[in-house]
Amino acid sequence: MKKSYQEFSIFKIDIGKINVFGQSDIMALEAHLDALEGCWPKVRGLIFKSDKISPRGLPIFCAGADQRERADWSYEKIVAHVEYQRSVLHRLRQSPLWIIACVNGLALGLGTELCLASDFVLASEQAQFGFPEKDWGIVPGAGGTAWAHGWAPHKDAAQAMIQTGERISSEKAQWLGIVDVCIEGEEFDFYVEKIVSWVCSIEPQIQIEKKRNHWKNISFENWFSFEHIAYCEALKNKIIEKKRRSFI
Repeated sequence: MKKSYQEFSIFKIDIGKINVFGQSDIMALEAHLDALEGCWPKVRGLIFKSDKISPRGLPIFCAGADQRERADWSYEKIVAHVEYQRSVLHRLRQSPLWIIACVNGLALGLGTELCLASDFVLASEQAQFGFPEKDWGIVPGAGGTAWAHGWAPHKDAAQAMIQTGERISSEKAQWLGIVDVCIEGEEFDFYVEKIVSWVCSIEPQIQIEKKRNHWKNISFENWFSFEHIAYCEALKNKIIEKKRRSFI
């Protein structure tokens, strides 16, 4: 994406590795939201993008939270951090800002959850989505589990993503409601310009009302409570299994 949009801010993730979106990164995102909401309605939206390529040549959007940084954390600190991640991503839904995700690579774990919290998701042929948390002995905790059991249009397939850790294409992600438009090549500019022009053509209060209407039928509090319990149970089982193995 080459253009800049005066009314929209661009947040470049640009990490370029898998499972390294850490505590400092989510704090930076929160700080960015603070600044943008302080400029509302002069700033009308936020665009997520990444141009990074992994050392193995894979394009990366946002490929998961940093699990390794939690290695020495207590159970309580891990749970609190995951709650924090969930609250920051959910803030995207609650914000008056219009959120656009431009996915041109791997969107795994937290990356898929970021898309689930966005108002409009564009994905190229190179985009892949998935929940690799099962490899870490946990479940998605920043909205993914809540989505799969709560408001996914095809719940069995959504839950299977979590259970298997399968990476899915942009086309399947569109079928599952994660992606809004699948694009070819480098067409991000074309679609982003259309979305930005539409948002800036309506009154700020109408923008807020449209966002509220989009999310109004979802019982987030109930589904996030369900997710919290599921995550805590999985984390406890992981800790128990780790201790058991240490005695073998």
